[in-house]
Amino acid sequence: MIERSLLFGLDIEELTDKLQCLRFESGAAGLTAQVLARGLRPVVVDRDGVAHDMAAWPGSATFRSGGQAGLLVADNSTRDWEAGDAAFPGWLSGLSWGAAAAVAA
Repeated sequence: MIERSLLFGLDIEELTDKLQCLRFESGAAGLTAQVLARGLRPVVVDRDGVAHDMAAWPGSATFRSGGQAGLLVADNSTRDWEAGDAAFPGWLSGLSWGAAAAVAA
């Protein structure tokens, strides 16, 4: 969820391929970085409406952690995490959360 005026005030390049989308999602000049640069507090909201601050994202169970029990919207990335063999979810969690993945699993 994002306020309409904030979304339309962001510097968003044309998103025509997966790499551009990934950069916008998590890059140095992406969504979160731009929200922070405006002095705002980016949060992830889970399916129960609980807001999680950035430090808590790896353990929020919303994406590649905690069985994704708090997942709000599924996509290919979340389905891949669920469908993998026993080692695959841990590997994907590591890609997403780095050292925090061990805590997030």
